[in-house]
Amino acid sequence: MGNSKSSIILADVAHVLSRLGVNKSSSILIGVSGGVDSMSLVFILNELLKKGHLKKLGIIHINHSLRGKESDKDEILVSKYAKKLKIPIQIFSVDTKAYSVEKKIGIEEAARILRYKKIESLILSKKFDFVTTAHTANDQVETVLMNIVRGSGINGMQGIPESRKFFGSSRLIRPVLGVTKKDLRACAKENKIPFREDKSNSSLNYQRNRVRHMVLPALEKAFSGRDIYTGFSKMTRNIAPVAEYVESEVQELRKSTIGEPPLFFIQRKAVLLKREELLVAPAFLRRELILQQASLLSQKLITIDHIHSLLLESYLSYPSHKPFYLTKEIIIFHEGKSLIIELTESYPKDENQLLRTKKMMTPIGFLSSKKTKKWKRLNDPNTAYFNYEAFKGRGLMVRYWKHGDKIKPFGMKGKSRLVSDILSEAGIKSERLKYFVPLIVFQDEPEFILWIPGIRSAEFGRIDANTETALKLERNIQ
Repeated sequence: MGNSKSSIILADVAHVLSRLGVNKSSSILIGVSGGVDSMSLVFILNELLKKGHLKKLGIIHINHSLRGKESDKDEILVSKYAKKLKIPIQIFSVDTKAYSVEKKIGIEEAARILRYKKIESLILSKKFDFVTTAHTANDQVETVLMNIVRGSGINGMQGIPESRKFFGSSRLIRPVLGVTKKDLRACAKENKIPFREDKSNSSLNYQRNRVRHMVLPALEKAFSGRDIYTGFSKMTRNIAPVAEYVESEVQELRKSTIGEPPLFFIQRKAVLLKREELLVAPAFLRRELILQQASLLSQKLITIDHIHSLLLESYLSYPSHKPFYLTKEIIIFHEGKSLIIELTESYPKDENQLLRTKKMMTPIGFLSSKKTKKWKRLNDPNTAYFNYEAFKGRGLMVRYWKHGDKIKPFGMKGKSRLVSDILSEAGIKSERLKYFVPLIVFQDEPEFILWIPGIRSAEFGRIDANTETALKLERNIQ
């Protein structure tokens, strides 16, 4: 190859691989779409394999079933090239549209999730040390620019990471992140590497494509005497150690601020933060911690713009009874001295009959009822006993709390109390959370509350020394 474009790229990629920990005993799985970038990456890594820079290569291709026959042609091309180079290949077909509808997420997000699930399964079975994708310098610039416009923090300024922990002991690496698409296209032409053009890449309906086809050419023209891709690459590398330091500070803040959320709602996807400890930390650190925890809950990266960031700061500093919507699916709310970050769910509104000996799943665990002759008073809020004779011919039902609900609590001689007040005393102060509390009532008299599971039972049907048969109501969290 001499001093050709290909030889320069090979030397650069060999250096990057060495820096990222790839050696002559390493195995690499390549994610290949069939486009010029990934097909060129296959060629480059295969050349380095022949030179002894690594031990084993594998290819994975995902047919996302989004472009009909075009997707099938991509699959055929990748398969033929893998066969020509004698590289083992695994092909998967997935229904991306169906998954997108099922999970109520965008097509691109659905494709990414499905892609990585298949890669993880292959790593587990074939045991690759590294997974690599063909993200280029152009992809890096596009990502950073979009993050800047979104008002992203320091992590967004890093762009696409060159290396990160992936699955198990494997790492995800991007060895051509410093190579431009133009150079990879020249490499493909020089070495007669087959590839296919995805027509959707030219559509301006996608934000990334608008940046690619409208913004980058304008930047290249405006800075005609400079290589904008090298400039962005240097910037992301310079920011990386700063981001590492910030991350170490966020980890320390996490240790001091994260507490255990109340366990009453066992299915609750939430994180509790100690408000006082959080507020003494620098604003950018607490914002980063909140965004990281929210991203973990939602299983996708969450960023917010400058205005939303200011609104968040105001909410953290001044307690409110109303929740703060970080995104459509993540809310933050004050609960006593704590802040709760929670993945939102719709309030349960079903009213279901509670059948004897059959468990019913609720947000606070399984509820059940049964007739028993063996009973004794227990100091256990998760169990309630009533005189069975008082329940003859009357069915039970589970419904959820609503405004105005009252109960005549055990030991109060027939006096009524608002269920809302009892829940607040039990630590469930947030009105939003009260809507998730199940109540056991009579089926023919749904306003008559017999038991607030795990909290308080009614005076009705009180057992005494003469009670022979009892009705046992129970909450079980397993």
